[in-house]
Amino acid sequence: MVRVQLDTKVGDSAAVGHVILLTSGSGSDGKTTSAINIATALADAGHRVILMDLDLRKPDLGRSMRLEREAGVTALIDTSTELRLVLTPHAHVPRLSVVPAGREAGEHMLAPVMSRLPVLLKQARSIADYIVIDAPPLGEVSDAYQLLPLVDEVIVVARPGNTRRGSFEFMRELLNRARRTPFGMVIVGETGHHTSYAYYGQ
Repeated sequence: MVRVQLDTKVGDSAAVGHVILLTSGSGSDGKTTSAINIATALADAGHRVILMDLDLRKPDLGRSMRLEREAGVTALIDTSTELRLVLTPHAHVPRLSVVPAGREAGEHMLAPVMSRLPVLLKQARSIADYIVIDAPPLGEVSDAYQLLPLVDEVIVVARPGNTRRGSFEFMRELLNRARRTPFGMVIVGETGHHTSYAYYGQ
C-alpha cells in the first residue's frame, strides 16, 4: 500500500531520485524492518532503489540483511569515496542496492557523516529512483531532525504496546517545528515488550 501511494504521488514527475526517511517515536518500533520492506516493494515494482542506514548509534540494517562486514556510510567520510563504490546489490532483489552503516558506525561518526550527506544524497538521487533511509527514532535522539531538510518524504513507524506516548508526542512536536507533515504512518504488529528505554543506553 505504501509503495502504491508513493508511486501515485511521485509518478514519473520526479526528475531525480525521491528520498524517503523512516523514523519512529521510540526504539524497537520496527522502522528498520519497515524500511527494508518498503525498499523491496519499490524495487519489485521496477524502480531503482537505494536503502541506506543512517541510524549510526544503533545500526540494525546491516545485521538484518547480513551485511555487517560490508563497507557502508562511514566509509564515505573520505571525500575521494563516491557512493556508488559502497553500494551492495541485493542478492535476491534486482534493482535494490544497500548501504549499511559500516563497520566504524557509532556516535563519533555523526558529525563527519552529516557534513558529507548533502553530496552523498545528490549522488544517490542521480543513481536511483527512490532512496529509502532508515533513520534514528526522532522521539529519542535529534539525529533524524538534522536529516529532515534533506529528504522529500517522512514516514513514521509505530508499534502498539511499544511506542512510548511521551516519545511519540515529542516526535510530533519536532516534525511540527520543522514544518514537516509525514507522508504516512506504518503500524507494526503489537508487542508487549517495552524496550525503547534502553535503545540508546538512556
